[in-house]
Amino acid sequence: MNITLSRTKAEYLEQVRSRLADIPADDLDDVVQDLETHLVELDDAEIEAELGAPAEFAREFRISAGLEGHDRPGRLKELRAAAKSFDGRIENGAKQLADLTRWRSIRPLWIWIRGWLLIGTWGVLYYEEPFRHFPVPSIGYSSLAGLVLVAIATGLSVWLDRAPATGRRRVGTRIFSVAAGVAVIASLLNPLPDPRTQFIDSVDYIDRLTTSGGRIVENIYAYDAAGNPVDVLLFDQDGEPLLTMPGWVYDESQFDNGQVLYGEGAVRFLQDGAGRIIPNLYPLQILRHDPMGALQPVPPPSFGFPNVTAPARGAQTSPPTTITSEEDLSP
Repeated sequence: MNITLSRTKAEYLEQVRSRLADIPADDLDDVVQDLETHLVELDDAEIEAELGAPAEFAREFRISAGLEGHDRPGRLKELRAAAKSFDGRIENGAKQLADLTRWRSIRPLWIWIRGWLLIGTWGVLYYEEPFRHFPVPSIGYSSLAGLVLVAIATGLSVWLDRAPATGRRRVGTRIFSVAAGVAVIASLLNPLPDPRTQFIDSVDYIDRLTTSGGRIVENIYAYDAAGNPVDVLLFDQDGEPLLTMPGWVYDESQFDNGQVLYGEGAVRFLQDGAGRIIPNLYPLQILRHDPMGALQPVPPPSFGFPNVTAPARGAQTSPPTTITSEEDLSP
């Protein structure tokens, strides 16, 4: 078979031949023939990057063949025969495996699907909902992002495999295939979540006092048995002050004489002798802006509490009427 080499390749081949001229002619012909076949697969600009300079190639060949001159042709023949035998076994095994798996027919499909495997595995491993619209992966919970990345990965996969196959592209397509194979294994070890599984966002911690219906309590009013409003200091079961405002209100109220803007108005706290606010003295002094824009105290709710008189000595006592809601006030 006649092989036509470019001028650059022919010069490289001739320089290697001249540096190995001291080995037996049969062995030299084998080396030149193998090198010539290899040069056909390379671009001119890739020759020295792949094989090194002619002198370096010749030196490496001598080292690998165990030569110290031209006095060991028998050893060279043994090494070349062993290398050819090994290459033959590898090539034959690969051919048998390809025939068994019908690799030639499924290889084009593999080239097109391996990019999708990489992006899909990314979605499976890092996102709770990897496929919103199968087969398009959802990256960052976005099918559009997954589609774009699959298109890019597929284009790269086909580009690496298309002819002419240079040395770098062969390495690149092999790395791509290995990565896709690892992705297949990772996908099998991390199956898709059960579609019946519901992902529920965690409930934010509520640090405010609320009613049983979930309504936030901002102020507390206390009355004595006669229905008169009273000021009280309230504590929880652990002896901690019972607070109804957000934490930042108490922090900022330490300044500006215990008053801080809040909501549609402000909150004013009484202060002790040392100038510290008393946060759990109820009712709080809550203020709202009137139509003129001035801050005015919010009046307490009025329920019309009944007066409770002290029972006569020896008379049967009964607990005072308890009003639990505005409905209790209806006649």
